[in-house]
Amino acid sequence: MLALLLLLQSPSDIIVTGKRLVEAQAKCARGECTTLRDAQATIALAEEKFRDGDYLDAKALLARAISRNRDKAAEAPRPVAALYEAMATVSLHEGDQDDYRRAVAHQVETLRDNLPAEDPAVLSATTALGDMWIKLKNFPQAERTYRGIEEEALENGRSSAAMMAGLKRVWLAAAMRKPREANAMLDALERRPIAQEERFRTALKVVRLRIAVSDGDDAAITKLAGDIGEGQGEAPILIWAPPYPKDASSAAN
Repeated sequence: MLALLLLLQSPSDIIVTGKRLVEAQAKCARGECTTLRDAQATIALAEEKFRDGDYLDAKALLARAISRNRDKAAEAPRPVAALYEAMATVSLHEGDQDDYRRAVAHQVETLRDNLPAEDPAVLSATTALGDMWIKLKNFPQAERTYRGIEEEALENGRSSAAMMAGLKRVWLAAAMRKPREANAMLDALERRPIAQEERFRTALKVVRLRIAVSDGDDAAITKLAGDIGEGQGEAPILIWAPPYPKDASSAAN
């Protein structure tokens, strides 16, 4: 959850701890803070309780903050979405799958309803529902969800979101040891106009290389590594990583 807190910070923000943090969060609980500050203080305090194993206390803190701020989603969508995401994290570790699913759904809804479709926060949340099913180890439902997200995005002209969902489907197929299916999906993704953008062109090559590494295809590895090296710009590109974990859930995480 600390990552959520850092995303909400501005350069001038300081994360307080201990007694000062409790006092700062109590002030927000009395309604004396902005939505942003409330989210910052509450997530920070919930993070401390989470690390100590006090999941129920962390969850109660977040639930009260969500209740205070849910009607402010239009004016402060990112802080409200961060509260939902923190709630999802705690609920997952607590083992409450119902609250976990609800929190993820509200997180995605908050961002999609209140930010432009191509906003980075919306794009990063695009596949959150599919990721949720992977964490719950329901891989068929994850595939159906990613496919539905991809199809809906294509129908509405959101090509970046569709590509991200498509890549998630490829990763899932590869993690489940289905390299032929994964490569076939990559072939289809590469035929889309947006695949010619450098960010996606490189991503598609790297994904295909990782599938080849996992499958032990030495000839494909050599060719793809050369292709990526020739097309590399100034920024370094990761062209190798350890083999896939043994299950799709580990791969997604």
